[in-house]
Amino acid sequence: MVFQFKGPYSRIWKKGYLVTKKDGKQIVVLYNSNKERSTVSYPRYLMTNKLNRFLLDTEVSEHINKRNPINVIENLQIKIVKSILKRKQKAKYE
Repeated sequence: MVFQFKGPYSRIWKKGYLVTKKDGKQIVVLYNSNKERSTVSYPRYLMTNKLNRFLLDTEVSEHINKRNPINVIENLQIKIVKSILKRKQKAKYE
């Protein structure tokens, strides 16, 4: 699904694609050109828009109900991690 950004992402990116990976996790492909693109987890994207700011490196968007990880803002919260290394390790499981 292609969508136009709102909030903080609209200042940097032209458009994005919501992609569901084989494991069921959703990511947003951020796109300006074939050479300029990146990705972000869909839960992180949703929380960024809710707060109208980018999350810090030490902030992780986490599902409240881990047994039923539905990507809606009501099921997300911010968790603070102590280091960027821990955040990168945690991101593998977001």
